[in-house]
Amino acid sequence: MGDNAGPAKLAAIKKHDLKTLSEDEFLNLLATRKTGKLDEKTRKKIEKEEEAIRQAAKDMEKREKIQAKKEDKQEGSSTAG
Repeated sequence: MGDNAGPAKLAAIKKHDLKTLSEDEFLNLLATRKTGKLDEKTRKKIEKEEEAIRQAAKDMEKREKIQAKKEDKQEGSSTAG
């Protein structure tokens, strides 16, 4: 998640009820991950979860860009007058 998660990221995490990991938790997860073949059901579940994460990230990025544009317009209009 990172140390400087912004309000949009925190809101998306809460909205989608996502589990967050610290850097140490993430590294531990990688270190303890079992290698080998997954059964088809587990593989499909992981693929579905990964796609949901990718889509949530895209949605969050889109909202942040829209918000940044709004803020830029507000700053421009307040300095123009």
